[in-house]
Amino acid sequence: VVTTTYRLEGEKMAVIVQRVVGAVHGDRFYPELAGVALSQNFYPVEPVKAEDGLAAVALGLGREVAAGGICLRFSPRHPDRILQMSSADDALRNSQRQFFALSVDKTDRALEGEIGRYDLSVAEEDGTLAAVGSTYSPENDVIYDSVSRPGTRLVTLAPILKHGLFPLASILSDLLELGTYGAGGAVEIEFAVNLSTPPGTPKEFG
Repeated sequence: VVTTTYRLEGEKMAVIVQRVVGAVHGDRFYPELAGVALSQNFYPVEPVKAEDGLAAVALGLGREVAAGGICLRFSPRHPDRILQMSSADDALRNSQRQFFALSVDKTDRALEGEIGRYDLSVAEEDGTLAAVGSTYSPENDVIYDSVSRPGTRLVTLAPILKHGLFPLASILSDLLELGTYGAGGAVEIEFAVNLSTPPGTPKEFG
């Protein structure tokens, strides 16, 4: 028996049920990217400041981030400064190579508890890697910001962060600023981005 100085009626707990955002690709369901964003960066490197925040993003379900796997980290206010991609060697060493997706059956119904891990080649076949991927060319020792060339596939978010395919950095920056203002302190948010489903036809699993 555990006793505390608090009354049972004063103990409160909230349970949040979130829908899984994504789209169906073959027998898999997942978003192009998911992750977390924090309003405080506890280990900033100049010119990034602590209050500029930090985002950790991965292709596929956010489990890759939550499980401490390989993901892309950047400040929403400085999306052009990604230390783990400072050189080709760094990018090869620090790039995500696999992703998580929810298994679905032929009727696009989620199979309970069936979360699989897949190679980037699967995402390329699904057409989702193009929005977040780059290619390393060993012949030229260069990273190209697309997956249209032969070479090693990397998750760099270059099409989004460098070429404006989707305003991820500015959206996260605004949300963190609003959240900090509303909460009166540091905040952390979870998010997912689905670029595959046309407007008006959302795909979600509760």
